[in-house]
Amino acid sequence: AYLDQLNNLKISVSTANDILKQYKTAQWLIIDAMGISVYPLMISSMTDFFPDWQVDQMGFMQISSPSTTANFYQQLTDERHPHSFEKINCLDDKIHHSCLPYEDLMNVVKAELKFSIKQCLTKMEANQPLLIFADHGFRIDKSGKKYSHGGSTTIEQVTPYFYLRNDN
Repeated sequence: AYLDQLNNLKISVSTANDILKQYKTAQWLIIDAMGISVYPLMISSMTDFFPDWQVDQMGFMQISSPSTTANFYQQLTDERHPHSFEKINCLDDKIHHSCLPYEDLMNVVKAELKFSIKQCLTKMEANQPLLIFADHGFRIDKSGKKYSHGGSTTIEQVTPYFYLRNDN
């Protein structure tokens, strides 16, 4: 029900290109498949996931269709964003290999994200800002029995972004 509500949600978004240009001097962390359906988990877990960092800005960005990782990488190349990044795949792995109910999926993903983010943060410079964003979101497929992405629905194409600072 929650994912169905998000599917046609109307919110104010910026283009992915605009956000990536705006935060081009930050370190980039891509969480594969972190669409708006994961936003509540991210908001409630920020201090747990990023204990030494503070959210300075957050918002939503529009990913172009089709909502796939390959298309997103092509967009990065086409828009000339020569930027290194770290990438976390645990969420995308779960949506492709799991049929868990949404709430259970978020509980499993929370634990895996905490571990994966901790690993990535060891590679990040603590004194540099950090931009966290995604390549696409996900939805329930037409059968209602599994998760999917690659389409042009709002829930697949709108992803949150978080700009963090570490002032310690």
